[in-house]
Amino acid sequence: MRLNRADLYIDDELMLNLVDTVELDSSLADPIDYATFTLSDKRSAYFDPATVSRGAAPVSIDLWAGPPGSVLNWENAFVGQMETSTNTMPYRPRGVFKAVSLAALWANTIACLQLPPMAGLTRGQIIAALCASVGIPLSNAGTLGGGIVTKPQDINETPFQAIMDIGECEGWLARATADGTGLEVISEDHILDGAPVFAFDESNTFDMPETTPDRPVTDWILSTTQITTDPPIPMTGGAAASGSTVTTSGGGSAPSAPPMPPTLLTSTGGSPTITGSGTAWTTSVSASSSTFSIVFVDGMPDFAATWAGTVLTPSSAPTGSIRVLYWS
Repeated sequence: MRLNRADLYIDDELMLNLVDTVELDSSLADPIDYATFTLSDKRSAYFDPATVSRGAAPVSIDLWAGPPGSVLNWENAFVGQMETSTNTMPYRPRGVFKAVSLAALWANTIACLQLPPMAGLTRGQIIAALCASVGIPLSNAGTLGGGIVTKPQDINETPFQAIMDIGECEGWLARATADGTGLEVISEDHILDGAPVFAFDESNTFDMPETTPDRPVTDWILSTTQITTDPPIPMTGGAAASGSTVTTSGGGSAPSAPPMPPTLLTSTGGSPTITGSGTAWTTSVSASSSTFSIVFVDGMPDFAATWAGTVLTPSSAPTGSIRVLYWS
C-alpha cells in the first residue's frame, strides 16, 4: 500500500527518527510477516547504551491514510520483534532494520506423522494431529472436515507446508493467527470475504495525470470493395435436359474483380467536371445502377446528396466547392 503514514514503535516507544520507506511483506506463501525500515538515530549503533540494534525488542507498526477529516487507521498492521541489524556510519549511524513476526519462533518446526492405509481420518483431523504433535496451536482445529484419506501417510515437513499440501484439493490455505502464536486454516472463499481495511476513492487518492491531444485533427478513412455478380455455380451430378444428359463437376465461386480506381468530379475545374449553383448541379458523366459515390460539399461528406443520371442534388448549397468520388 502506498501514500500511508507509518507509526513505528520499538519497546512501545514511538520512533521519531524514522526515515525513507517502511515496507511490510505479508504473503499466503509464508506464515512469517516481515517489516523493513530505516532509522536515523544514534541508538542504531550497536554499542550505544540504549541501542535498538541488539536483542529481540518488540516492534509494532500502525498505518494511517486519507485526507484530514476522514483518516483511516490500521492499528497493529505489524507485530513482531527486531532482528540483528548492520550499520556503516560511525558518527550518526543509520541502521537498516528488519523485523519478523512472532510466527518466526515456530514456523520452521518440522512435524512427523505416519498413518497406515484406511486409518479413517479426514484431512482436517490429520492436520490437527500434525500441529498438536509439535505444540503449534491450530485455532479452528475443531471445525475442519474434509474428505477421508484412505492412502498411507508419511509426513515430514512444517505444519504450514503440510496444510498447503494436504488441503490443496479442499481449497484450504494456511496463515498465522493475528497474535502470531499459531496457525489457522482458511478457505479460498474466505479470502474474498470481509470489508477492506482501506477503502480508496476520489476523496482520499490523488488524481491521475492525463495527456490530451494538443492539435486535434479529423481523419477520413475510406475503404472500398467492388462487388460483382458471380457466375452460376454448376451442380454436381447428372441432369437430363432436352433429351440429352449433361454431367458437370466441381463448384465454387469465381473471384471478384479488383476494384477500379475512383474518378474525381470537381466544381473547381478539370475533367470530368461539375457545373451549376445552389442545390442544382450537372455532371459530365452519368450515374448508373453500378455506380458508388461519395459527395463532398465544402470538404465535408454529404451523405444526404442524391445523384441520378447527370443531375446532382446536394442537401445544402455549397459556399466553396463540390467534389464527387465515384466508382463504376
